[in-house]
Amino acid sequence: MSPGSARSDPDQELIGQGLGNLACAFFGGIPVTGVIARSGANVQAGAKTRRAAIVHALALLVAVYATASVIERIPIPALAAVLFSVAFRMLSPASFLKLWRHSRADGAVFAVTFMVIVFVDLLEGVRWGVVAALAIAALRLGRPEVLVHGARLDGHYVFALGGPLTFLSSLTIDDMLSRMDMLEGGRRVVFDVRDVRAMDSSGAAMLSGLVEHARALDQRPVIVGLSGEAKTQFLSSGGEESVLVSDERELASVLGAPSADARLRTGVERYRVTQKPRYARLFGKLAAGQSPHTLFITCSDSRINPNLITATEPGELFLLRNIGNLVSPVSAAEGTAVGAAIEYAVAILKVSKIVVCGHSSCGAMAAMLSKTPLPAGLDHLHGWIEATQVRALLRSMPSELSVDELAKLNVLAQLDHVRTYPCVAERVASGELTLSGWFFDVASGEVEWWSSEAQRFLPVGEGRERPSLPQRSPSETPRPSRAPGYLPGKVVTT
Repeated sequence: MSPGSARSDPDQELIGQGLGNLACAFFGGIPVTGVIARSGANVQAGAKTRRAAIVHALALLVAVYATASVIERIPIPALAAVLFSVAFRMLSPASFLKLWRHSRADGAVFAVTFMVIVFVDLLEGVRWGVVAALAIAALRLGRPEVLVHGARLDGHYVFALGGPLTFLSSLTIDDMLSRMDMLEGGRRVVFDVRDVRAMDSSGAAMLSGLVEHARALDQRPVIVGLSGEAKTQFLSSGGEESVLVSDERELASVLGAPSADARLRTGVERYRVTQKPRYARLFGKLAAGQSPHTLFITCSDSRINPNLITATEPGELFLLRNIGNLVSPVSAAEGTAVGAAIEYAVAILKVSKIVVCGHSSCGAMAAMLSKTPLPAGLDHLHGWIEATQVRALLRSMPSELSVDELAKLNVLAQLDHVRTYPCVAERVASGELTLSGWFFDVASGEVEWWSSEAQRFLPVGEGRERPSLPQRSPSETPRPSRAPGYLPGKVVTT
């Protein structure tokens, strides 16, 4: 209670309280629980350490032994007045008002506890305070969020559920049943439970009931996103696995591929409900400007989501994407968007890290290795294939090189190109900027980084990424054993 004092060990406090309750029987007392009245009185009197409580206890012990006959003559109302004065000084209306402004629910628990203690009894007040807190927690945890998209997913209805789905969700489920009664028959009804955080057996039974109710209304139900223990509970409650799909691809195969416009529109509606409120404060800050910590250069491939694999939020990554995550050397980058993006990120935004990230099954790398000519009429794609510097890289590669091996070597080559920019070299030399080569394996979802010490790609988190090394001559260049001599210049790795 004393400001600035060290926190006490609650276990030690409980042990001491238990020993005290055992000892109180020797004085004709009864076991009690600890309260803060005496501690509050000590703090108000200027006590700084726990020795005050020991002195206080010794004083009580002496009083019980030496002055018991005198204490018996003190009127109970007088003792009550002393306690009341101590309690009154402990009151802090400002703390209650601050709590009320922060959370009306927590303020209500505080008020219930206070009123019952004052007008009934201390133990009753504590008991009712606990009951009020549990009731509010149950209401919070048991209230799932339901978003009804309506007939917008190419004529299908979508109910998106979020939060816990438990026995406390019955009122929400009843409301969903009423909404379903107003829907047209013959349509698909999608129950999207990907945002359901927890589900008990009652929740699984209610979800199964939604499926049966949809069928009774001549609607065709589908559940998307149910997995793990929740899926087991659903099947145990009588649910059918035939109505379950795991992701958007399976959902599209069941519904028939939705139009791109319908899919995007549905996604925006989902974002507005589930993500926009969460990021409202962050968006307000980002409106004033950005300060990303990393320039992330990667492929345009739709299977790579940089924010997903790095668990970053808006404003953290400055993204540069193109086919094959290619970077032109500074000598060939004048006036290009890639060169402008690198200089802007490094010299203006002052990022502290640059990551070049390739990926497995890369279509750009496959096109480099393929002997099959591209279809006629794709002039820009033909020009890109012939002009890209990966062609020069391939001349020094073994003929049996795989697509993924080429993609990894390409990452290292592009790191070399990044270092040719004066603004990059200057900040690397000063220790303000580091470079890393990453590789994303689509099949496993694993992310690897190039370790110059191990001379291979390791899972991110293994080993230690070091600051970028100074420029070295070709003879000093580290090369993977798979493709000796694969680069005419230096491979820059960290």
